[in-house]
Amino acid sequence: MAKVTRDQVSKINKECKNGFGLDLERLMVWGEKQLVKEIKLDNGNILRAILYFKDIFAHYEKQGVQPVYSFSMLEKTSVESMYRVHTLKSDYVGELIPRRSMKQLQELTALDIFADSEMLAKYAA
Repeated sequence: MAKVTRDQVSKINKECKNGFGLDLERLMVWGEKQLVKEIKLDNGNILRAILYFKDIFAHYEKQGVQPVYSFSMLEKTSVESMYRVHTLKSDYVGELIPRRSMKQLQELTALDIFADSEMLAKYAA
């Protein structure tokens, strides 16, 4: 499990734009650092954006990592505190790089596709 102090979490979150922050659940359970943003909708559903790294392989050899974004809709169910997850869009963003860099993910949070108005217009309708 990755060990991260509260000060480190605050520092990471401070550098993020458009309401993104470190996904503490993913960090504690899987030891992976990814950034997440959630927008609660009037109907009780949640629109979620995630930024993370994916390993890229060619001929069974690791070439590097590339940032990926994913938009999901968490649909409220009849069971309290339970959601059904629908992945709306997932795609590569940014360049292939040799190793994971939180700074790279933090810079990508400033993209227009992650603005609240853009996300709501495309995925909450």
